[in-house]
Amino acid sequence: MGATPSSHEHIEKYKYAEKKMPYRSEKLIISKSEKKTLDQWIESSLEAKDVENDKEEWSPTEKPVKVIFDTDIGTDVDDALALLFLLHLPKSEVELMGVTTVYGHTNLRAKVASAILDAYQENSGSDSQIPVFAGEGIPIGTHRPVWHTGTEGVGLFDLKQIDEMKLVDPGLPKDRYKAAKFIVETVNEHPGDIVLIGLGALTNIAIALKMDPNLPKLVKRFTYMGMGHRLKESQSSLYPFQSPDSTYAPGNVYVNYPNHNLSSDTMAAVRAFQSDMTTYVVNDAVTNKLWFNGPACKQLCKSRFPPENKVVGNLLGNWLYYRTSIFFKEVDGTCPHDALAVSEIQLEIQHEIQVENST
Repeated sequence: MGATPSSHEHIEKYKYAEKKMPYRSEKLIISKSEKKTLDQWIESSLEAKDVENDKEEWSPTEKPVKVIFDTDIGTDVDDALALLFLLHLPKSEVELMGVTTVYGHTNLRAKVASAILDAYQENSGSDSQIPVFAGEGIPIGTHRPVWHTGTEGVGLFDLKQIDEMKLVDPGLPKDRYKAAKFIVETVNEHPGDIVLIGLGALTNIAIALKMDPNLPKLVKRFTYMGMGHRLKESQSSLYPFQSPDSTYAPGNVYVNYPNHNLSSDTMAAVRAFQSDMTTYVVNDAVTNKLWFNGPACKQLCKSRFPPENKVVGNLLGNWLYYRTSIFFKEVDGTCPHDALAVSEIQLEIQHEIQVENST
């Protein structure tokens, strides 16, 4: 296991840090050689899928999947929906080992996660406490400033409490890497059993990989909500409420860009994807196809029981109010990106996405 970095040692020189590239203005331009490599990957993945289809049907493992939940919870409500979904999965299938928060005001994010967990544990009567660790808030390297909506914690805490939580964000060497240390220690205690779920910037996970270069061999798999590309036609005045009917189809025109999670810490993503971790990616081009609204959404907003539903319902109501205010029209639903990524942890096989070459 490697040594713990000193304060801010994790920050790297990022050659595009000074570029003025607003979010979603970035475009991916690849060379002919890179295009050839991508085509080969696509072809090999389709061949692997054909082989997989010939195998017998899979069945879940007998023991529960152990999960570390790394999240930027508190901004978009999808992280809170994901945590709620995870808590309500059968304990015979999933065991939540701990929550680590990342990106910006991580202490405030940890308090949001704790509010949900405390409500859940109060209702379940469980004596076991699920640990929450406020992780690294400063990216390793990116061209974007850290982004907050200003709604983090609203609906759970008063504004004075929120300001106090922001002031005590991890800033000392002994504290700032405790989330990464928790990841390293837990994975080493349970080699081959831990599923890392990354639902935000990958700063904590990248630091953990630097602390312990052997980590990729010990992690069962890494499930990530991110990447990013979108059909050109879907970039309209209806965005983000319209999703293409057919994501991958010949003739479609794509705009490639890093989604929020990836570009929140580009260098951390590079570290994670250059490691040898078995990695599953749930792309937002897929998650955008589901919209959570209607009676179920309204019911959660008004929920009073169980207590964890009430907490997440408050966050959901405030998120819809915020979105309504910035789009100048009623927003009655949201895209559950992270909840869909969490659903993948129940599967013991990788579902390959068939990608057709497009122009």
